Amino acid sequence: MHINTESSRRYLIVGLLAVAACIGAVIRYFAPKNSDLHNIGSLLMIIWIPIVANILIYFAKKRRPIVSVSQGFSQGALFIPHALVEVTFNHSVSIKAGEVGCIFAVGTEGFSTRVLLPQEYAPEEAVQVQAQFLVPIAALEKISAISTFQLFQGATKIGKGRLLSAKLLA
Repeated sequence: MHINTESSRRYLIVGLLAVAACIGAVIRYFAPKNSDLHNIGSLLMIIWIPIVANILIYFAKKRRPIVSVSQGFSQGALFIPHALVEVTFNHSVSIKAGEVGCIFAVGTEGFSTRVLLPQEYAPEEAVQVQAQFLVPIAALEKISAISTFQLFQGATKIGKGRLLSAKLLA
């Protein structure tokens, strides 16, 4: 296994600090209590604490399970409504009827959603639609607490809405 220069320097630093901590432990063991030598030994041992913390964090990250993140709704997946919402689309936005993918934004959090738009709707008028969330439990928990949200497609705000009712999920 090839170790690059940066890695070898890290190993050298960790090794030197480990040796310093061991020397500090020996000094503390043999030095009389409350002496300057005893305090220097303590200091040498304390220098090692950040390195131990970094090593623990390194192994914790290695152990962390990899969670697959869904990139969105599957093509052709069945639409299962999680909530009934009332949305009002901006006048400047033209959206075709049918299944529309968007983000429901509540504060600084956004939830991937798709809604079923009826054939007839007018911009700037509230329309009731069914919504399906990619992660329904998290979305409904947050939206239920506030009940209002903003609608986005990409970075464009396309409207606003409010929660009328939600289906309970087991």
